[in-house]
Amino acid sequence: MSNSHPQTVRLKELNPGDIIILAVGPTGSGKSSFVSRASGIGDDIVGHELVSKTSEIMAVKYTDEESGQDIVLVDTPGLSNTSKDDSEVLNMFTEWSRKLKKRGLVIAGILYFHRISDNRIGTNPLRALCVFGEPCGGLNAAFSKTILTLTMWDEVDEAIGDKRLAELKSITYWRVVLKFMDDVETARELVREVIRNSGGQRQGPMSNQTMVPTDRESSRLELVKNLETLAERQLAILRKIGEESRNISDSNAPALRELEREYEQLRLQMDEAWELCIYGQSQKASPSVPYSRKLRRLFPR
Repeated sequence: MSNSHPQTVRLKELNPGDIIILAVGPTGSGKSSFVSRASGIGDDIVGHELVSKTSEIMAVKYTDEESGQDIVLVDTPGLSNTSKDDSEVLNMFTEWSRKLKKRGLVIAGILYFHRISDNRIGTNPLRALCVFGEPCGGLNAAFSKTILTLTMWDEVDEAIGDKRLAELKSITYWRVVLKFMDDVETARELVREVIRNSGGQRQGPMSNQTMVPTDRESSRLELVKNLETLAERQLAILRKIGEESRNISDSNAPALRELEREYEQLRLQMDEAWELCIYGQSQKASPSVPYSRKLRRLFPR
């Protein structure tokens, strides 16, 4: 069935009953193509992120005829690994998220796009998830609502792609791992997966469990809790960087450079926390250092 009347909308045109789905990930990972295929809106309207870091957050709304739900697909600029691009994009995310929460709107699902042709997930998704935590219902909820969406299958040998898929599914961080084959069928399957789970809170791998957690699970829960504090510090510095940048002068240039250094330190902490979260150890830390000690080093009391 075709989707009815897809159109771009502003945030103030969204309603509490809308199923809001974010497409998040690095530039060129297939976010815009997904929005185009799932909604039926033209590629020329969505664009393809050639200038991602300077583009705006764009929402496309349509009525899904299969479910009867009003769906809002949100195409977001790509994150990079540099503090300058982070500050631009994350400030944009923060403002959009703040307005979303102010209107009482809730994010139903987050699709994190990753090219299967890449060996590792290079861009840290925690930076985006921490920003969107509040309108998801908290950071734990943001984790549990996130689906790892694998793209660019035509760029890898089938055997290599299947091996990487199995490896990513084995990482307990991801609640669901699905393919996007740059077609309508898999795009709408991603939307249906969010719809199926938007009515109730399915427990994610990072959520509190009714059973007694293992030492590793307890450490991961502690990590998620402390990440919220780290994210608050990071966003506060981003706001200060934005304010200083708007009023740049010789007198406040040293203060701006100091803020940028502090932000960079926090960014590196977030990257290490991400590796602890999914791999159980940081790639930069010695494997002999106990997991709990690494947490204490990252998040001193």
